[in-house]
Amino acid sequence: FFVTIYGAATNTSSNSSFRAIRIYKEFKMKKFSSLLVLMVTLVYGALAQADFKPYSQEVFKKAQMDGGTVVVDFHASWCPTCKKQEPLLNAIVNMPGYEKVVGLKADYDNEKDLKKSLGVTKQSTIVVFKGGKEVGRKTGVTSKDELKALIDMGL
Repeated sequence: FFVTIYGAATNTSSNSSFRAIRIYKEFKMKKFSSLLVLMVTLVYGALAQADFKPYSQEVFKKAQMDGGTVVVDFHASWCPTCKKQEPLLNAIVNMPGYEKVVGLKADYDNEKDLKKSLGVTKQSTIVVFKGGKEVGRKTGVTSKDELKALIDMGL
């Protein structure tokens, strides 16, 4: 910017040099602007995704009272099956038509009362609710099609 103003003020025979510098700086600024737009888009897209949230009783009760589909994933950090399920479940709830599905990840090792109340005895158990009633349950499933079919029971 300064170079463009300085070149115009001095009006020397090297105006073409100043013009080249100005064009270069404008090009760099456009590249920076494009990169900034891309970064904002990526960050916003990541925030807009509806990945599974940590389980909380308040969110669980509210989602059930709203009558929507609630999916509870009994996940353990040490469980290899759970690690395979996680990206599949997140991909499903981010698909068109699944925007209203509430996905909750319950910590298998810490949510003892919830496990007892739902009769869950193994990690990697997925329980689907619709309108407060259980409509489906599977344990150890790592097929995206099977997981999708399970969640579809609540739609």
